[in-house]
Amino acid sequence: MSSIPRPALDEALRYPIAGLVGLLVCLGVAACKKGPPPDPHFLEGVRLVESDPQRALTELAQAREPEAGRVLLAKGLAYEGLREYVEAEAQLERAVKLVNEPGSWIPLARVRLMLGKLEGAREVVDRMAPKVPADLGTLLLEAVLANDEKRARAALSHLNGWPEAARTDAGPPSVPAEFHYARAGLLHRLRDPAAAQAEKAAAERAKFTEDSAAVALATLAARAGQRDLALSVLARVAATSHDQVVLRQSAVLSHALGAHALTGKALAVLPVAADDSALLALRAEHQYMTGAAEATLALRRAVQAVKDPHASEYTRLELMLADALLRQGKRDQARAELERLSKLNPKSLETQLALSRIDLIEGKVAEAIARLAPLARPGAPAAAYEVLAAAELEAEKPDAARGHLEEALRLSPQNHRTLSTLVSLYLRTGKREDAVSRLRAAIQRDPKQAATWLLLADVHRDLGKPELAETVIREALGTLPHSVQLWSVLAHSQIRRQAEKEALDTLRQAEQHNPNEVLISAEIAALLTKMGQSKEAITYYERVLKVAEGDVITLNNTAMLYADRIGNPAKAVELAEKAHRLAPASPAVTDTLGWALFLRSGSGDLERAQKLLESIGAKSADATVKYHLGRVLIAAGDGDRGRLMLREALTMPGEFPDAEAARRALTEIPGGSKTP
Repeated sequence: MSSIPRPALDEALRYPIAGLVGLLVCLGVAACKKGPPPDPHFLEGVRLVESDPQRALTELAQAREPEAGRVLLAKGLAYEGLREYVEAEAQLERAVKLVNEPGSWIPLARVRLMLGKLEGAREVVDRMAPKVPADLGTLLLEAVLANDEKRARAALSHLNGWPEAARTDAGPPSVPAEFHYARAGLLHRLRDPAAAQAEKAAAERAKFTEDSAAVALATLAARAGQRDLALSVLARVAATSHDQVVLRQSAVLSHALGAHALTGKALAVLPVAADDSALLALRAEHQYMTGAAEATLALRRAVQAVKDPHASEYTRLELMLADALLRQGKRDQARAELERLSKLNPKSLETQLALSRIDLIEGKVAEAIARLAPLARPGAPAAAYEVLAAAELEAEKPDAARGHLEEALRLSPQNHRTLSTLVSLYLRTGKREDAVSRLRAAIQRDPKQAATWLLLADVHRDLGKPELAETVIREALGTLPHSVQLWSVLAHSQIRRQAEKEALDTLRQAEQHNPNEVLISAEIAALLTKMGQSKEAITYYERVLKVAEGDVITLNNTAMLYADRIGNPAKAVELAEKAHRLAPASPAVTDTLGWALFLRSGSGDLERAQKLLESIGAKSADATVKYHLGRVLIAAGDGDRGRLMLREALTMPGEFPDAEAARRALTEIPGGSKTP
């Protein structure tokens, strides 16, 4: 999963701690039986821990025994409530050494999870979960932290035993929705989709213990990397909750997870207040991320609500506003906003990078280099070196670009886009061994990045060594046996050398490792058709369509598979048309249909592709969409606008798999830039 901004998770977290407050009261009473009367400051601090943690800390500071375990535990809970997790961890680590109660360890696990210390959190939960079988909160925490099959099976076993462990004289407790969602997540990780779907259905019929507990579960799941579980819970909250606090927390978290549809649902029922700067910023950023036409107006309102123009939030929103204007083709307005921001904060690197991006889009390479060169000094982030290198490539300065790309990778070793650009530069300048050794070093550092393995295989293939490329992919599959893309690339390599039976065997192996992956079924169906085994091919096609029918995401993804990897644009158009009928307003679906039509190249396809892609491309924040639009415009004879789209795609931040293809396209058309 992408990394999730911690402030968004912090804002969303409101974990119920009533049970632990009860434990603290019991500890206080137990202590009182052995000695002096109750400590009023301690008891008042405990009472305030959940409702007013700041006042709780004030009271606890005056406690009779400030270093007692129960006081440290209360302080840790208060700091957790304030989302000051570093201090919370320090207090709780001291507390658990003094308070020998299983329940006192659980907040320590939660806090470590929120700090990103997942192994530390797992150590605590692995030790404590079997000791507290009746504590559902602990078992849910164990479930979200289960990152391998052994832990997942243990967590599932503990959850299965919970209703009986929590039984009272009145019988077993009612099973809340969060129990079913956690079970569904575990079953999904254990590759039992039918049982996982049944649990989700049961969750839809059940009720949450309380809506705030649901958001807390989603938050912890997100922080632990269990994105699907978090989104399942948030979808239910968005559909059923009427609590404005909970909906606000849900909107923040779904936005952090990139689930824009869920964010929109929550925001639609929340009131708009001119003085609520946090919610105004969230609305504006949501509209910016979804490419809404009213994003610029929302961003201006959010900027006005920030009182301090020197605050980082002001700069962040202004940068989004400038980018939104840029997407609309209003480069002069975008530049004016950035120049004004630059005067407010002349040292803002982000502002200068944004201005440099406009320079590059407009082909003002010398201006971009002049602006960026002073920024690329010790202490600068990787982005400064990367953008400067892009400008130097445009200016035909390969040696300078290579040095700055190397520095960018030193600062950000996992940036695949920078690595890909550097490798392409090595190959174009004849430094083949350097390209291979650079990729091998990256693989040794992190062998679980499929994209790096694929890049190395591409290098060997480009050097005329397809057999070595296949060897690399097989080596990669030893580390990443569940990578659908690796299996697909290997099969297509075998198909290219006409070893179709070998390719079919490869895809059968892929199916064994990924039994529920519809894209593999689609690949097998296409290959069986090519081999003349129509009867078996139909079985696989029916399996694909059964899963995809009515499912926009599966239809869209399968269409892209046929367009880009299988090389069957006619089938891609067929599936993309179905997806477009179900979701005509979806930019991702519109892009897929437009691109598939362009590749099919039938009568009227280019005109329709242009119309579809122009409806989304100019305002899109996706570099691939701009690349597709650029290619279509060039094919339609509009080279100027096509080059503009390609340059915009190349200057956008983040991963862009088609970056090299975009650079080649710029050099292949009249008037294009000349790269080395």
